[in-house]
Amino acid sequence: MEMHLSGQGKAFFTAALSGPLKKKIGDRHETVGQYSLGLLLSRPGLERISWTTDIQVPYFHRPGSARLDSSQAWAQLEKLPEGTVAEAYVSLNRLFGTGELLKQLENKPMSPVWFAVDTGLQDEKDVEIVYHPVGFPAYPIWHHQDMQVRRFAES
Repeated sequence: MEMHLSGQGKAFFTAALSGPLKKKIGDRHETVGQYSLGLLLSRPGLERISWTTDIQVPYFHRPGSARLDSSQAWAQLEKLPEGTVAEAYVSLNRLFGTGELLKQLENKPMSPVWFAVDTGLQDEKDVEIVYHPVGFPAYPIWHHQDMQVRRFAES
């Protein structure tokens, strides 16, 4: 998910940040929502996100979970026409290191975007599903247009 924020100073030491939320779908970047945040004396207020599409909240099954059955999801994917782009949250049967997982995904027709992290805070016996996972992006955090030269001037 990418945010392209612009700010505007307002009266009485307030400011507003707002901008579109964009998501990479295949090779395109599509707007999927709008983000706004008010500031008072550099302190953030309530953030507002309005989604323009249905957003599914990701959750992950811990390795060894009794409820882990992906057969229905795979059956749905098999029905899609060739060349269709699909977004999937994948739970694996064991924990992997980042390098080990990237090696497993080499030469596969997929682009990982984000990796969940096992924080060790959940007791494995009590928690089979993690609803608010902690993680990190698969690639450095910059926007696809950050590498475009928009203005050039010689002095």
